[in-house]
Amino acid sequence: MGEKTSVRETSMEVVIAMFSVLALAWTLTANLGFLPALFGERAETKKFESYEEFYPHYLSEHSDATCRLLHFIGTSMVVLWLFVWNMGTAHRSVALIALAGAVGNIVQEMTKGVPTAQYEALGMAVVFFIGSLVLNQRISIYIVTMILGYGFAWVGHFQFEKNKPATWTYTTWSLMSDFRMYYEILNGSLTVALPKEMMQ
Repeated sequence: MGEKTSVRETSMEVVIAMFSVLALAWTLTANLGFLPALFGERAETKKFESYEEFYPHYLSEHSDATCRLLHFIGTSMVVLWLFVWNMGTAHRSVALIALAGAVGNIVQEMTKGVPTAQYEALGMAVVFFIGSLVLNQRISIYIVTMILGYGFAWVGHFQFEKNKPATWTYTTWSLMSDFRMYYEILNGSLTVALPKEMMQ
């Protein structure tokens, strides 16, 4: 009986993960202009109206070789941590990341009048926390995830790229772009050039 219940719960969690991915895809491709703007017109710091407009800007903010390499290392560690070390709950991680992204996109549109992304980041954090409770997932998994991902990335920005992380203005799109950049590096359409001092 217990085994049947476990299989049923896992199947339901996989369905939730699929629904969350579809929700994320919808918020990326749909025109969300129908949502109410809670803080007035778009802030000057949030000039991009679509993700496809934003991504080239994201890449330009990661032009330094060491910064891009640190992002790649950090994201590799996140992937290993979430989907290899915690393989048994990988479908829950997919569900939470996708659902947080969908909520983040919606909150971003509704708070486009705010110069920074504090409401967007808060919305995503709430989804992770409540989702972890609902899916019986340890919140500590995501605390470690954030330390691994943002730790390496922010060292790259502050120490080498010398700019402010795009996360502070576009939290959701930046998270998605990090994974997209990671994928493009893996498939060879982007490169991570090692710094000259590391090649000597």
